[in-house]
Amino acid sequence: MKIDIAVNGYASLHEIGGRSNNEDHVIPAPNQNEHCTAFVVCDGVGGKEKGEQASRIAAETLFKRFNKSSVFVSDTDVQDGLKDVEESIDNYLADHPSATGMATTMTLVCIHDQGITVSHVGDSRVYHIRDGHVLFHTADHSWVNEMVKSGVLTELEAIDHPRKNVITRAVQGSGKPARPDVALIADIQEADYLFMCTDGILESVSDHVLSGLCSGGNTPDSIIAQIKIICSGTSKDNFSCCLVRIGKVNGAVSQEFAELPYALQYGASVVTEESDSSQDLSCDEATVPADLKSDTAKPEISDNSSFSSTKKKSRINLLKWAVILMVLSVLAGGWALYGLYNGGVDKKDAPTKTSISREQTKLKEDAVEKNTRPSTVEPNSGQNRSASVKPKSDDAKKRQEDAQSSSENTAKIGNQSPSVKNEEKPHSTPTEILDEKINPVPSVTEEPKEAADPNTTDPINNEKAIDEH
Repeated sequence: MKIDIAVNGYASLHEIGGRSNNEDHVIPAPNQNEHCTAFVVCDGVGGKEKGEQASRIAAETLFKRFNKSSVFVSDTDVQDGLKDVEESIDNYLADHPSATGMATTMTLVCIHDQGITVSHVGDSRVYHIRDGHVLFHTADHSWVNEMVKSGVLTELEAIDHPRKNVITRAVQGSGKPARPDVALIADIQEADYLFMCTDGILESVSDHVLSGLCSGGNTPDSIIAQIKIICSGTSKDNFSCCLVRIGKVNGAVSQEFAELPYALQYGASVVTEESDSSQDLSCDEATVPADLKSDTAKPEISDNSSFSSTKKKSRINLLKWAVILMVLSVLAGGWALYGLYNGGVDKKDAPTKTSISREQTKLKEDAVEKNTRPSTVEPNSGQNRSASVKPKSDDAKKRQEDAQSSSENTAKIGNQSPSVKNEEKPHSTPTEILDEKINPVPSVTEEPKEAADPNTTDPINNEKAIDEH
């Protein structure tokens, strides 16, 4: 079983926009009216590295291979066509070494007897529109789109993101083979539109605007004219596109082709995901500078820099949970240290600044009071003892008087005659005996002491002097 799909007109646009040279390439070119079954739109990457040459080589090679052929175009056929492109790029680089680093995006639409094969590499898009509704569009191979899929960015944030021009796939030489996404559209109806464009168009034309333009039976020429007006005043990049309107459709796609893994099945009114979701997105990366592919900017192309959106999402989620757990661990540790410190110190017993200050003040006051306390010695006494000397008790005074008396008597006896040294002491009262046992009086055999000088510092005599005075 086969399907016959007629083309009821097409139109294309190829504008330089806000750039000094045009790195886009479109086939069929504007105002070209020949019958075509293949349509290609490419956006060159490289500036000084001849991005316009890469896009030209890709568009011409693919158009030559697939145009005017009604044979089914499979995903393998598309891959083989890109190998031809890469070989042609290698040949160009051999003759022009200064162009090393050039690359291009690619969109391809092939109409054949088993439907329409759609393929793309990079951030150029292909839309399938019916009755003013977008049934399908390819998913950009770009950094911001990967972030949107992973939930890191919203679609609104991705529109003006600084890295919106960083693409994760590009067609380069054979040393870095590209991996295209391929889809087979088996559900085709008359008056459907297929729209192919570079990212310069998407700067100014939203999906909503595009759906409105492709409704009401507008011709491809009138729609392209409206798009040109919209983009001319707003797009800073080159902007190029191609619009194909489907005519009569006869027959149907064979069941075996309709059941291919990359065949689109429109179960809902709008489909916006890429067809071959099971494909690994690992590929080479072409990084376009943030100044929208300026002429002087050199693209950064590295190997194996992108990966599966599923893997990226899981890794990002894992990273989020790791950060959350780390924050919780830090908070728990801080809380534990806080509890340990406050639990190990009794606030009632712990010295505070106030209590320490009060005690220091008290000690200072006591020291001042001690140094300034008035002395009990009269000025004429000539004594230097401090008033801090506490007076003796009555018993102590009495004992000191008795001792002084004994000393004086001994001195007098000594002056009279030495023989009295062995004279018996008169009988003492019981109280005096007890006092003598406790505080024995110095023996009379000791050498006689001189009379106490009132000016001496002897504590006993001083005390006596104070008492007698």
